[in-house]
Amino acid sequence: MSCFKAPWATLSSIVNKTDEDCEVVPAGPLGDLQVDSRLIMIKDRKQRVNDAINLRKTLQDSSTMWRTIASHKSCEEFILTFLSGGSWFIKITDKLKTYKRFLRFERQKKMIYYDGSKKRTRGKNLPRYDARDIVDVRQGHQTDVFNKCEPGKFDESCCFSIIMTGRSPINLVADHPEIANLWVRGLKFQIYLNDRMQRLHDEKLWITDYFHAADTNGDGNLEFEEVCGLLQRMSVKMSRKEARVKFNCTLLEQNADKDKTKDLKGNDTLNLEEFVTFYHDICKRHEIEELFEQFASRERSSHSGVQASESWMSIEDVQHFMNNIQGYNYSKELTKHLIEKYEPKMSQRSQHHLSKNGFLLLLSSNMMNIRNCEHNEVYQDMTQPLTSYFISSSHNTYLIEDQLRGPSSIEGYIRALMSGCRCVELDCWDGDNGPQVYHGYTLTSRILFKDIIEDAIRVYAFFKTQYPLILSLENHCSIEQQKIMAQILKDNLGDMLHTDPVNPDIKQLPSPEQLKGKILIKCRKLPAGVTEVAEEDSDDEMNSTTSDDLQVKEMLNQKKKKGKIKLAPELSNLVTYIQSVSFQGFAAVRKQGKPYEMSSYSEKKALKLIDDEAGEFVKHTNLQICRIYPAGTRTDSSNYNPIDMWNVGCQLVSLNFQTPDRQMQLFRGKFKDNGSCGYLLKPSFLTDTNTSFNPRAESFPEVWGQAVTMQILSGAHLPKPEGEENSSDLVDPYVKLEVYGVKEDCAEFKTAAITDNGLNPRWGETFEFHLSVPDLAMLRINVKDYQTLTSNDMIGQCSFPAHSLQQGYRHIKLESSEGIALGPASIFVHVDMRPMSKAAWLSRRTNSSIRQRKLSGVKEMLGNSSLVVNGRSISRDSTTSDESSQGRVPSTRLVDPNEGLTLTFPTS
Repeated sequence: MSCFKAPWATLSSIVNKTDEDCEVVPAGPLGDLQVDSRLIMIKDRKQRVNDAINLRKTLQDSSTMWRTIASHKSCEEFILTFLSGGSWFIKITDKLKTYKRFLRFERQKKMIYYDGSKKRTRGKNLPRYDARDIVDVRQGHQTDVFNKCEPGKFDESCCFSIIMTGRSPINLVADHPEIANLWVRGLKFQIYLNDRMQRLHDEKLWITDYFHAADTNGDGNLEFEEVCGLLQRMSVKMSRKEARVKFNCTLLEQNADKDKTKDLKGNDTLNLEEFVTFYHDICKRHEIEELFEQFASRERSSHSGVQASESWMSIEDVQHFMNNIQGYNYSKELTKHLIEKYEPKMSQRSQHHLSKNGFLLLLSSNMMNIRNCEHNEVYQDMTQPLTSYFISSSHNTYLIEDQLRGPSSIEGYIRALMSGCRCVELDCWDGDNGPQVYHGYTLTSRILFKDIIEDAIRVYAFFKTQYPLILSLENHCSIEQQKIMAQILKDNLGDMLHTDPVNPDIKQLPSPEQLKGKILIKCRKLPAGVTEVAEEDSDDEMNSTTSDDLQVKEMLNQKKKKGKIKLAPELSNLVTYIQSVSFQGFAAVRKQGKPYEMSSYSEKKALKLIDDEAGEFVKHTNLQICRIYPAGTRTDSSNYNPIDMWNVGCQLVSLNFQTPDRQMQLFRGKFKDNGSCGYLLKPSFLTDTNTSFNPRAESFPEVWGQAVTMQILSGAHLPKPEGEENSSDLVDPYVKLEVYGVKEDCAEFKTAAITDNGLNPRWGETFEFHLSVPDLAMLRINVKDYQTLTSNDMIGQCSFPAHSLQQGYRHIKLESSEGIALGPASIFVHVDMRPMSKAAWLSRRTNSSIRQRKLSGVKEMLGNSSLVVNGRSISRDSTTSDESSQGRVPSTRLVDPNEGLTLTFPTS
């Protein structure tokens, strides 16, 4: 067996070891390497600095030993090992107070533990940060806190910030630049691993996280009581007696050594691999097993030496499933590659067979997501004018809480840009230290315009996508500070800033493709020979707020009516293709409007225009860009429904990104389309210059119509609602299907609730709906926990455009309200889509209703044999014991196989 010395053998903490004492590690996956115990919780500050310097030298060493190590795993793996030893830092709070903190990273549990004293702290209550919540790590002074610190107080090369969801950034100063470098690099690698887990929705990783959270003493084993507690946290309903039987069976099946499976008290235990086996045994997906048997060939059970339980799908079986059920067009060669990719057993792969486990892996893969996986990349035509796209846009981007007293932060910009937002807003006012950004006439905090441009826009403008970014400036500054703003923009953005003069005779705007990598300024622009213009349209409804805060009301009363404002030529010259003008009516724009002019509307004004002149609004959005912003009365940062605005083609539908409400979930789901690039090509009927489309019309072209049937089959791994993780109650999940679009397409459906089962609930309920304008429709799956006395908490949701919907058997991967993937939590559905006019669909529904009434009238006549109704054989099918265990009322189902009808009646 070849071997090499672990690279940390060069660190000063073990420099006195002899070669014989050095840890010898077998060549292979780094996961097998063991961290030297002397590196754990080493709290000598000078020693850790030396360790960091030596490790950096080791990583840069081009010796044969290092090349051997690097061929197995990346350098980042060894950096994470260093992080497990811990380091001293100065932590800076939001109020600029400083504290000494010792941080160490525990990779197995994905936790950063911290200690405020030099005394070793042990125990399960040690303060910690969850590394799975880290979204970014920024080196240097790139947060509000560091920007407020006295210049030169902290060496920038020693500073970094950990950005996490649900809390303010953690700002740290290391003892040495090398320590800061290693922590930044290591934590960024952990972010990559977190993202990979979310993309793969790896069930085993999800189970592993739960296992380590339950393993409070860190010995890698769980005894029976710990397993029972863990099952409750995972929403698994099981009696102690049944759990004990499964527990013992797992020990026997794994042929575990008794000495190794007992804890210090002599109790039997399960290690991680054994617990994974135990978990899979109790959460079998019976509905997928039944589906597999349906498509697997029947004759193979007669083959010599092959048991019926060892059935498999041949190339022809898989090809039939993929093409006739799932709607693909797979050749035999592509089908072979598919089997090779998802079949876990080598013996089956070699014969081009797909086993039951392989079929489950296939159905759980990203390609079997309800969203078309091809839409995860940019697939739309990006060469049309800017007016032809919906553009991801944020309102008052600097605010991260409410609109009256909340903090302003560059975090708002960074989060928006990292999500693919292409239009961010800056409300600019005079400040003592230069232009500042805040919500005027309110008590929100203030941040420097310079910090936003320097630390957020310059760095993150094209982090997610290369398509053009729009800076929407609401300018309230004096001439002097406008000049400062212009200089800050030019100094920091340089060639990214689009400043080329606009030809006044152009007939349309350039395309996103032509403006790749460019930043456009949206603001007022001085006409030739003019020195002042009307103020920017803003949240003029703020004065009508019903706030009881007297201090806020007093500030609002100081707000002046909109008037004229002088505009510095230096700032005006930076405005090119997005020139703000006051809206004078649709007729005036048609007569003399320019394509590079645009107007902003409050949601109230936009809805009135839609109610009165929806058809004209559609034509207007084909000529100019329109921006919609929330009413000033939304002081809690709530959002309006964006669907109505998209239905008339409004490009910049701006929402409060900090509020993860239903409206923002729809917004986020829509802009995941086209590779999350922030630009979505509008349907052709919204971009045609001769369009007559009106979303408020009573009927639409029949050729657009689409009938959709969605059967909600089952769920898997549904977690407890946020905040209820430690509750002893199990979830009672039900599914809501919400349809949004033009008025006549809007609908809502709801399944029954399944009692005490978040593990593998089964519904088997079918919903049918018609889409008259499918290109504007959106679907939202909302899984909730049924409560009898309180409101039903959301378990998870998923929103997506109807045109991304895929037919066949699909998994819907659930997300939190903030859009964070909930591990392997999913809903399993079957989708059928077919072109159909509204009239034909209504006729079909009417005939189905007549058949249902006939079936209902004869249900008492059914015995054990089948019955013929209108020439069709109708069979009786009693509810299985498996369904009864799901918490349903015992029932009888009437099945018409020819029409696909399934009616359920309570059984007395």
